[in-house]
Amino acid sequence: MISYEYYKVFYYCCQFMNFTKAAEALDTSQSSISHTINTLEYQLGCRLFVRSNRGIDFTAEGERLYYYVREGCEQFMRGENELMNGFFADSGTVYLSATETALHCFLFSILNSFREKFPGIKFIIENSSSFEALNSVKSGKSDYAVLSSPIDIPNDFSKKSVLKFRDVLIGGEKFRELAGKTLSFRNLLEYPFITLCSGTATRSFLDRIFKDEGIPIRPDIEVATTDMMLPMVRNNMGLGFIPELMVTATDGVYKINTDKKMPLRNISVIYRNNIVKSPAAKTFFSFCLSKCA
Repeated sequence: MISYEYYKVFYYCCQFMNFTKAAEALDTSQSSISHTINTLEYQLGCRLFVRSNRGIDFTAEGERLYYYVREGCEQFMRGENELMNGFFADSGTVYLSATETALHCFLFSILNSFREKFPGIKFIIENSSSFEALNSVKSGKSDYAVLSSPIDIPNDFSKKSVLKFRDVLIGGEKFRELAGKTLSFRNLLEYPFITLCSGTATRSFLDRIFKDEGIPIRPDIEVATTDMMLPMVRNNMGLGFIPELMVTATDGVYKINTDKKMPLRNISVIYRNNIVKSPAAKTFFSFCLSKCA
């Protein structure tokens, strides 16, 4: 059985692609790193790196090994971090992955109140797509994914709804006269229209709504994140749907009525079943559920 320490050295070499930088990160010598990698290669019976004056590069075997080693090492290091920071419910670190909608509609406010009660708990938060967030939980990099519906989760995952919200149609000053009117979805084809890019949960939701109305969705502008929608609309680039919780009276935009209300959507905390969570992660999860009770 090869020691974890050998794989830890290999992991750091892969992170930096340089033995000297890996040695600095591990507070050891370059010669020690080189010796460890040579020993690991001997024990595995294959070369892991190609050395050159510019540094190192993967062999096919090394790249394949890194695919498996990365997840294990990051899990070990997370465990070490939890222990060194105190394995208690009022300390430690919570790892989250969330979409823009979840951040703005739920996480920002919940984190503010949570930190007031548990100032010793730290957070590492990734802003990512729904697909990336689920993969982050699957790999063990994140404790939870915080996502907006619609979202399909794997069979070994669970989700808890923590907030309901509704999308509203908005327009900028150029479309101010529409604020006193009620538009049908077919009417929207008469105006420039902004949506999120295909592949996002919000866009899938909108595609389904338009399909149910028997109308093709024809966006004039597609943006990558919900956070980009508001300034686009404010600058009169077109009309767009945005979570109502993200719109304030000072945003310089106007809500426009539609003949049919948009269906309610959920923001959910999603996690992988049968994976032990740190006390800090459990505390955060319980706090989220208490706020939506």
